Amino acid sequence: MPQFLRMAKHCESCPSIVERKTEFDLLPPGATWLSLILFLTLCIGTAQPAWAEPANVFNQLVMKRAELEKRHGITSLECFPFIKNIGSDADQARWVARCHQAVQTLARALDEAPNPDLKTVGISTRFLRVGGFHARLIRWDASPAEMVRALQENLSPEERNRFLEKIYQLKKTIQSQLSIRNLYCSQNISNDQCMQGYATLASVKPAGPLARKRWREVVVTDSTLPQKDPSVLPLRFNDSPEAMADSLQNLKAQDIWNQRRPMYEEIQKKYGAGFRKLQLANFFCALDLTREECILAASNLNEASQDPTLRGKDWGEALAHRYNTLIRNDYDLVFRFDLPPRDIIRIFSDKPSKAEVQASVTRVETLETRTRNNAAGLRAVCDLVDLRSPWCVQGFENFLKFLRTYREYSVNPPWTELMFIDGRQLSRVNFALNSKMRTTYLYIDVHTSYEGLEKFLFHFRHRTAGPRASTPSGHEANDGISHVPLNPK
Repeated sequence: MPQFLRMAKHCESCPSIVERKTEFDLLPPGATWLSLILFLTLCIGTAQPAWAEPANVFNQLVMKRAELEKRHGITSLECFPFIKNIGSDADQARWVARCHQAVQTLARALDEAPNPDLKTVGISTRFLRVGGFHARLIRWDASPAEMVRALQENLSPEERNRFLEKIYQLKKTIQSQLSIRNLYCSQNISNDQCMQGYATLASVKPAGPLARKRWREVVVTDSTLPQKDPSVLPLRFNDSPEAMADSLQNLKAQDIWNQRRPMYEEIQKKYGAGFRKLQLANFFCALDLTREECILAASNLNEASQDPTLRGKDWGEALAHRYNTLIRNDYDLVFRFDLPPRDIIRIFSDKPSKAEVQASVTRVETLETRTRNNAAGLRAVCDLVDLRSPWCVQGFENFLKFLRTYREYSVNPPWTELMFIDGRQLSRVNFALNSKMRTTYLYIDVHTSYEGLEKFLFHFRHRTAGPRASTPSGHEANDGISHVPLNPK
């Protein structure tokens, strides 16, 4: 079967966050639904930082997230981790801005109503207590008063202990009856929904083949669609005992592919020639699309493929989605399954041509070489995931301009890398906000202006830098904050 009709990727129809164990799943401390710990620790107040230029939401969000870590002990934060209906590229940038708005409100609410138990926050479209008692989903458009009320809604220690004991007993019953190595709840259902799912699963009586089956990992969640890891079995929290038993007995990720194989074979037969004209590497549909919806998406893309402008683009993977139309990088895209061919042509004509992509990639390689071993002690790199090469060129050129202008600049240890991120893509924003490389990497939006880059880098300058590393005229005067080193020696 041609490559462009490979099995649909499980991760495309799943939330951006891999489901993790919760505190009441009796696992080692620290296993949460977000990545661990903040990548910047700043000694600052609540004033707006000068280096986070007002026009750049991502850079402001990074600073505010650091403030939450420093002042309130928030160790992990993500923007809309379970969102499905993003929309367009412009809509996605607005979701990032909404996240920043929510984080600002949350910071004010925590100043008024500190909550030392809160460690993990997901900015969302609803309030929800998840993952035990240290994690919350926060509604992005809540007023400060609403957020304060949500932060003050906490169970007493006695109520917590009773809840955890009940969870423990339910899991003990389940694991005495079913051979499940790891059992936990996803972070997009509430604590009460998690208990509901456990109670139902505890009532499942193994019989026949079910008594002999083994499961490496089972997650109680809100859907039975395959997870990012196909070896993880999803169970819907509100299913009946009979439905859960059937899923335990019969649900396999491979079965989804076997059921959809005839559909992809039909698509290949009808539209394979058109896809080959685009040199499309892979076409697949989100797992929640029906056969008819997936074939409609293939038909629309095939009709659009007749456009000569689109044939001049580089094409990687095309995902038909229920809601979203996004240009992910130089090659890959997501398009709404019912998007008319004329709109597919209009939107994806904005993709760079093959010649433009090749020129940008070559230019990036040249510029990256020039930034190595510079006197500033800071190596510039571009995000390897979903960053368009022309934007990477722009980031490198701004950095090289900075190095030429301020030849005596040196960065404050331990920072060694400056990574350019697409600060308008939710998945990459969440990566940067929770990066494990936080101790050595500085993350900056690739769309930051040169002036914004200057202000950003001077916030991290070494205290002993020479006179030619002085801050651009007027920057410190307008800061409004003290430039305290991130890691003072």
